[in-house]
Amino acid sequence: MGRKVSPTCHGPAAALLTVGGQGVRKPQTGVRNRIIYASWKAGAPIGQLAEQFGLGFSRVKVILADEGYKIAVSPDPIYRGMRKGLDQAGQHG
Repeated sequence: MGRKVSPTCHGPAAALLTVGGQGVRKPQTGVRNRIIYASWKAGAPIGQLAEQFGLGFSRVKVILADEGYKIAVSPDPIYRGMRKGLDQAGQHG
């Protein structure tokens, strides 16, 4: 069984974490998955993301596929915004 590692977020992802009485709180799973996808699009290797978030390599690949699909088809405003940003950057599709 793999060792769970708390995510270490830098840049925009760091703003998604809040500091409370018990320390830093992890983001919700949906937010975590969007952070993973954005980090991957920015060039982070899958193995690094798996270790950073305490997930298996294959689980990260599933998350990337799911998030890519959601960006492509979801009417949710979050995913529409991501789709628009990727289209403008020439990275969608």
